[in-house]
Amino acid sequence: MLVVMYRIWESGFAAVSPPGPSELNPADWIAWHFTHLGNVSSIAGRAALVCHSMGFPHVDIADHGIKNDRLSRRIDLPHPYPESVVGDHVPFYLAPRSPMLYRIANERHDQKSLVYFGVRLGDLIPEVTWCVSDGNARSEFTEFCASLDRVGSFVDFSTLKLKYWKSAEDSDRTRRRQAELLVHGRLPVSLVRYVVCKADETLAAARQALGVVGGMMQYQVEPRNYFMEIPDDR
Repeated sequence: MLVVMYRIWESGFAAVSPPGPSELNPADWIAWHFTHLGNVSSIAGRAALVCHSMGFPHVDIADHGIKNDRLSRRIDLPHPYPESVVGDHVPFYLAPRSPMLYRIANERHDQKSLVYFGVRLGDLIPEVTWCVSDGNARSEFTEFCASLDRVGSFVDFSTLKLKYWKSAEDSDRTRRRQAELLVHGRLPVSLVRYVVCKADETLAAARQALGVVGGMMQYQVEPRNYFMEIPDDR
């Protein structure tokens, strides 16, 4: 059955309940993990998305310095949350048109080769261990929350709706705009609700690779999850 997403198009922040994300319905929020199309076959082979500490992607588009920092940044949550670092988690952005995606676009990586996997937060309980960060999980100023009931007020909800995040008056807004869902260890592909690409040909290739794992994934071409191509003269 087709499940409609209700989006805030400026940032891509989305939920499965109308009129879209609100602070009162974090269980219905959609969080997004993106990867290169070249990694989708290995994801299908494992039937899971896995964290950086468990294996390297076939095609790595991340900044290695940032990834190494995330392997030492501890998750400060009490027991029973497992002792772990950010790199022990599969990362998802709450607002997919993120500063990280903009950086990738600005470095002229082809966004058409990127595939988004979307999960509904409420589907993760009790299937996996997870937490939410109130900003870029790499930052030493970021805090973490593992209570779904608190998520709506824990993150900076108004900033997650914004198209632009830089502010001369608020130097911390870029960090908060990168709030993350972090899934410990691995996320079974069976929990993925949406597969979104920028181009038809990318979506067709992703659908073919993921067809072996089954599930109820919905496949969509949605350029508005991405940034416009940056002109050569910029």
